[in-house]
Amino acid sequence: MTQADLSPSDATLKFTPTSIPVQDAIGPGTLLVNTYLVESRLGQGGMGEVYLARHVSLGTAHAIKVIRSAMTSDQQVMSLFYREAMVLRGVRHEAIVNYDGFVRDDQGRDYLVMEYVEGESLADRLKHGPLTTDEVLRLRDRLCSGLAEAHRRGAVHRDLSPDNVILQNGHIDSAKLIDFGLCKLTAPNQGTIIGTSFAGKYRYAAPEQFGLYGMEIDARTDIYSLGLIIVAAALGTPLDMGNSLSEAIHKRREVPDLSALPEHLRTPLALMLQPNPADRPSTIEALLDCWSQPLALHSAPPLPRSSDATVFIVPESSSSSPSSTVTSAAARRWPLLITGAGVVAALSGGAFYAFYWVPNLPSEPISAPTSTLTAPTPVTVPEPEPTPLPASTPKPDLPQPPPAPLVAETPPQPAPAPAPSTPPPPQPPQLDALIAAGQLDAAFALVETQLAEQQAIPTETLWTLAKQLHTSGRLDPAFAVLRSLAQANFGPALFALGEFYDPLYWSTTTSPLSKPNPERARAWYERAAAAGIVEARARLDALRSRGSN
Repeated sequence: MTQADLSPSDATLKFTPTSIPVQDAIGPGTLLVNTYLVESRLGQGGMGEVYLARHVSLGTAHAIKVIRSAMTSDQQVMSLFYREAMVLRGVRHEAIVNYDGFVRDDQGRDYLVMEYVEGESLADRLKHGPLTTDEVLRLRDRLCSGLAEAHRRGAVHRDLSPDNVILQNGHIDSAKLIDFGLCKLTAPNQGTIIGTSFAGKYRYAAPEQFGLYGMEIDARTDIYSLGLIIVAAALGTPLDMGNSLSEAIHKRREVPDLSALPEHLRTPLALMLQPNPADRPSTIEALLDCWSQPLALHSAPPLPRSSDATVFIVPESSSSSPSSTVTSAAARRWPLLITGAGVVAALSGGAFYAFYWVPNLPSEPISAPTSTLTAPTPVTVPEPEPTPLPASTPKPDLPQPPPAPLVAETPPQPAPAPAPSTPPPPQPPQLDALIAAGQLDAAFALVETQLAEQQAIPTETLWTLAKQLHTSGRLDPAFAVLRSLAQANFGPALFALGEFYDPLYWSTTTSPLSKPNPERARAWYERAAAAGIVEARARLDALRSRGSN
């Protein structure tokens, strides 16, 4: 089975590539994962093809980046690609394209499912001349607001350029950042560098991305590249930052010539383009303080530097030793196709068709102990890593209990009037109460939040939620909960995953798969049997008797 996991020995993400040969090209009319109908090809790069596809149930448009089959044999590339998806599905902001997840289908194709944004790139817009000063400042506001949220989530873009800014419907105020992450393999004539820790175009990359000034990549890296974008927008053409690697390094040892810019732009841009990251603003908030014109950004806590980010080490559960630990990362390792947002977040530790659920599950756990699921202890790593992701979809408004009544303190003497104390903040609803009330979307959102915050969740509560999600037709959120339980070696969840593959129980009405997989069914049933699910042995016997060995 293909799998992506976090290695407990070196805290690095590893991906075992598929060996299934597939065709790179996908034609119009192809139905991907029984969900996305391909309409056309949007473009092509060294990494693979990008297609426009439509969700057959929701009617929403998505851009799907398909990795070339030749790339799937490169473990480093696949690890970077998986990490990009894992981080970015938690970043939700109107100025950032929604990354809906990483998918491997039953044909062995690997791809990212993303929001489709209609509009020209900033690079295309600048071919017609520079932006006005007002447009430059509005673009600055828009991109800063998106980067502030990304940095707060622990995501650094690393590859900012006008090509990666899409003007939705042609409007500056609707600009969106695309193509976050390390996994950038484009055509050589686009001047992209690929290495163990670098991805960025020569023209807009920061000095530290060329190995200068300690090579630490964090929010200040994006601030430098953003400065070059603002300069290009104001001038209508990019600065000459070198046309070769040696020239690019040489030009990044000093602040570039900004004399062609309006005077009021030079000082803040010179601060953004300081060669040494230590001399630049360290956060987007600090950057905005450098500009004389106030910006309309929502208040936010100080942004974490990527070097302070934590990575959670998630050992895979063995089939013979039950575990009671589940992490937020595990809960997010497969697609969460959440209705309402019209998006699909697809992060998987295995093949695409590895972790869904079909009917006929045991109604109650069989010989399964009640345990509590918790997130593991974070381990700080020296290199920049993404922080754990929050929920992959916009959280529904959860019902809040009424605030506590104001309490007046009894004064020691009747003279002064009693002063009411500040009421405590409203407490979030209890998960069990949401499930009992049938508010399953809110319950699922709360589960993701609690796992992200390392809160303990009883196994039985998760199992109840998984069953109700499935009964209500929310198969993909149900999968996420089941996958969490499977990571803890919870027998009924292992059985459910096995039944999903079982040819006897598979159907197109309950599964997005194009076909069942008896081998994978057997693997899950074997784990379920080892966890004490007696019925799993009968299913194994049935597989053998049907000649599915």
